[in-house]
Amino acid sequence: MKTRDLLGVCLLALLWSPTFLIIRIGVHDIPPITLTWMRLVVASLFLLGWCFIQKRPLRPYLRDWKKIFIAGLLNNVIAFTCCALGEVYADSSTAGIIEGSVSLYTLVISVVVLGQRKLNARQVAGAVLGFAGLMIILMPTVSHEGHGIGLGVLMLNMMAISFASGFLYTERTLDHVPPLPAATLQVVAATLLLTPISALYDQPWHSATLTWTLSGYMVALGVFGTALPWIVYFRLVKKIGASYVAFATLLCPVIVILWGYVFLHEPLTWYKLLGAGVTFASVMLVGPTADLVLKWIKARA
Repeated sequence: MKTRDLLGVCLLALLWSPTFLIIRIGVHDIPPITLTWMRLVVASLFLLGWCFIQKRPLRPYLRDWKKIFIAGLLNNVIAFTCCALGEVYADSSTAGIIEGSVSLYTLVISVVVLGQRKLNARQVAGAVLGFAGLMIILMPTVSHEGHGIGLGVLMLNMMAISFASGFLYTERTLDHVPPLPAATLQVVAATLLLTPISALYDQPWHSATLTWTLSGYMVALGVFGTALPWIVYFRLVKKIGASYVAFATLLCPVIVILWGYVFLHEPLTWYKLLGAGVTFASVMLVGPTADLVLKWIKARA
């Protein structure tokens, strides 16, 4: 991985990490599904406008509309909605820690479901360690704060699994689509999928309370937390692959914990910190980062 690509991964983590804070604030006043829909609407309008300014045609890629809708379903509808539903019960730092397990789930899915590779002893140990880290977060959280928080943690793990599945799917099926059209079409497809669900389930015209402050949060969430990260994501996937891009989720927990502690006064409990550390260590073992470190050591041996 080149330095420029590594900086791109860091940028992706910086763009993703504040979204958990904004979602945690937003779900107090906006139903989770509607919040996700608003996020996607803002992102769609921004990306469509950008395509218009850049004169990037979308029509040539509409022949892959089935693949685009599946990508939008995995990467946006399911993942974003599970995140919002999870943060109704769990705090933003817990969401960020579990987001850090996307790399772990990416590896497991690529091995167990897709059969793309075989695990060595180090990776098996890392996978076991990773799930242990998730249990360290889950079990004390449920026992201390009730089963509602357990439901939140479950939904957040569904988010991580959906992200991992979406990362691998887009790498295999949309690698021929340029980053901006890929991001735009995926987000627009997700918006179309979620619109009837939000209207029928939440009836936001009755349940949502939207102030100017919340509107600003939704714009920030749509543009900086959704539209721009997906452009960066697709650009990086074409260059270094989904497994390396998933490394961005490894950087999120530390940033999210700091955001939650500073702005929402979320407690830094021992099990969150220990779980984050164990999950971090596991992803370092199973992911491409360990391979990069080993190659660097061998090159200088």
